[in-house]
Amino acid sequence: MTLTYDPTVPAERQLQSWTCSVRTATFMLKSLGIDIDAARMQDVLVPDYVTPELGLLAGDGSGLAAVLADQSGCPTGHTQASWAWLQENAGNVPIGMGSGTLYHWLAVRDLNPDGSLALANPAPGYRGVYDVMTEAQFRQWAPWSAVWIEVEEELAPPGEVEEDPAMIEELTAQLAEAQRKYDELNNYSSHAFNVLLPSWATTLDQATIETGKQGWAKVKRVVTEMDTELGIKPGTGS
Repeated sequence: MTLTYDPTVPAERQLQSWTCSVRTATFMLKSLGIDIDAARMQDVLVPDYVTPELGLLAGDGSGLAAVLADQSGCPTGHTQASWAWLQENAGNVPIGMGSGTLYHWLAVRDLNPDGSLALANPAPGYRGVYDVMTEAQFRQWAPWSAVWIEVEEELAPPGEVEEDPAMIEELTAQLAEAQRKYDELNNYSSHAFNVLLPSWATTLDQATIETGKQGWAKVKRVVTEMDTELGIKPGTGS
């Protein structure tokens, strides 16, 4: 039997704080006409793929993709999603996506006429994200992982993850600031010298050889930890 994607099925709203991925998977399967409810989906996913303490265990969506393949009988995939990839594929097949900074999973219904994404968000309103997502919101909560179920439509290849030039410039400046603070901390205290500085130095070294958002995330974490140790209030410089 050929499965057909229907983006208009009702959204699955979560009743528990940790079940956003469960509800996303339920919507994706229901959108193909598969008879399943959230309770059954939860039984399938817990505890091997989802737990009440941690939510979805594999944030890249690999575990979710494996379960969706088993439940649908269709090929599935997962990738780090770019806005261009979502624009190309939204509305063609069931897509779920999760944010590494929002810590939330939701389903993508379709592409709206204005280019925004129509969502089936398990928790509409969570941190300002409802059932529509603009490109600005996508970039605000990047990076995103995506999973999909392949039906009749052929998906466009994931391609390269887009980088925002303004974000790169800002984070490059933060890297320079982190390096300056690191140099100043050489005389901070024995604790900083023997414990904190080696850890920060290793993280900064790793950040210089990593590309994309993973490297920048490490830089931002080090800057925040340095500010905390020195008692510097964000945005004041003192």
